[in-house]
Amino acid sequence: MLSSGTAFAQVPAPAAGLSAAQLDQAAADALKEVHNRGADLYNRGDPAAAYRMYEGALSAVRPFVAHRPAILKAIEDGLNETAKTDGAKIQAFRLHEVIEQVRADLKAEAAKVAAEMKPAALPAKTPEPVKPVEKKPEVPAAAAKLPGSLAGTLTLAGKPLAGVDVTVVSLDQAVPRVVTATTKEDGTFEFAEKLPAGQYAVMITGKGPAAKYTTVGTSPLRFDVVAGPNTMALDLE
Repeated sequence: MLSSGTAFAQVPAPAAGLSAAQLDQAAADALKEVHNRGADLYNRGDPAAAYRMYEGALSAVRPFVAHRPAILKAIEDGLNETAKTDGAKIQAFRLHEVIEQVRADLKAEAAKVAAEMKPAALPAKTPEPVKPVEKKPEVPAAAAKLPGSLAGTLTLAGKPLAGVDVTVVSLDQAVPRVVTATTKEDGTFEFAEKLPAGQYAVMITGKGPAAKYTTVGTSPLRFDVVAGPNTMALDLE
């Protein structure tokens, strides 16, 4: 397993005199590389190593984004939140989300700089009339790839279980997905976002469920999400 000290030790401290744009680019390039390496580790079944690599990378690039307070705060918040989270898969996926958000924010900053440096546009020429083109109907994607909504009920020995978290973790996605919903008084729950079709492991955390339901490795619960509405009824022992 890689430790945070070795996962990204090759990143040097930012050299003096670099412009904000150069610091942004250095951080973005470093995070792109480590994101791909971490994804390979995750997909090979080593989420703990992926988490440590992501943790080390985000810690290492903090000096590069010190001039971007909002981005630096997002990194700090993500590291602090994940340190308090149990489960290597969830930890790795959460830091994957932080890295993707930081890269998107850095890309947005670069676009602002490019727009400011863009020379004034020349007067536009009068456009020539264009014949209308008949729009071809869009071809729908394969049904297996379409997202599906997911809701359900959770009971313990036949009685509704309220105030516990139902978490699903994708098992066959190139980019892992982890989402959580909390059960209501009647035991019902509904995930706010749609999920790609595929197989998911289901974890239950909170007061009541047995310990075996709290991790991906020990939970026996599995569910296949298909395109369209999905409903699962979970009755725990």
